[in-house]
Amino acid sequence: MIRFVLENLRYNAVRGSMMEISTSQWISLIMIILSIGSVCRRKIRNLKGESMEYTIEKLLAEKQWKQLNLLEGKESCKRKIEGIRIIEVPEMARYLTGGELLLTSLYVYRDCSAEEFYQYLIAFEEKHISGILLKEREQISEKEKKIKLLKTYCESKKIPLIEMPKKISFWEMISFVMNRIFTKDVARLRYFKLTQDNFNTLSFGRDITSSKTQDILELLSDMVDNPVTLYYSNLNCYVTSGGDHSRLELREDLEEYIPSVITKFSYMRQRTTTSS
Repeated sequence: MIRFVLENLRYNAVRGSMMEISTSQWISLIMIILSIGSVCRRKIRNLKGESMEYTIEKLLAEKQWKQLNLLEGKESCKRKIEGIRIIEVPEMARYLTGGELLLTSLYVYRDCSAEEFYQYLIAFEEKHISGILLKEREQISEKEKKIKLLKTYCESKKIPLIEMPKKISFWEMISFVMNRIFTKDVARLRYFKLTQDNFNTLSFGRDITSSKTQDILELLSDMVDNPVTLYYSNLNCYVTSGGDHSRLELREDLEEYIPSVITKFSYMRQRTTTSS
């Protein structure tokens, strides 16, 4: 830009020109355009939230996640994590863009046979997923057989399979990974969009094997790592992700709860007691 301006102050009768602009000024203009294009390209990449270089290897090296246990795919730990999703429906592959780290408790596969489960795994091949985080839970038919098939699949396809402790919630992991692969503002937007995508996938998926209400509560339970129950207005249990179908009893210590978000709803909370 400086050269373009200074060129107007120079006098050189023999210097080349075109359309009353000197050769040096044309070169300066080209460099200015290329520079602006480069800056805009980087800005657009940041706005789109394109992933920074964050790999499975780096995730496993984090001090916060020492409890993670790599079961398969040690040779593929340098795979770049492009995103992160919870597997909400059996045919999850069609909802992926590619390169995601997948989280599952295998609950969505609870009613399918081992053979059907393996076919769902094969569908992930074309999406080039970065890895799978597995958190085991009960109430899954042929559980051990399905876990063995998952290990076999990951070993054959060289996909990192990581065992995740039950005490770590899915959304704790999602929030952490997003803040590693995206800028802070983009991570926040992606977080909200992912929440919406999860429920859209669950609500409109064709392959839901039980009631949608039950599946939604199970997804919520996985998110917050706590049982979730929906009650009728008379406080009888409608559906629950846990095993307790008893009526909701309002205790004397019931108090108003004000969440840290803007909302038009009112909330109440009370402490619960658990029997040992």
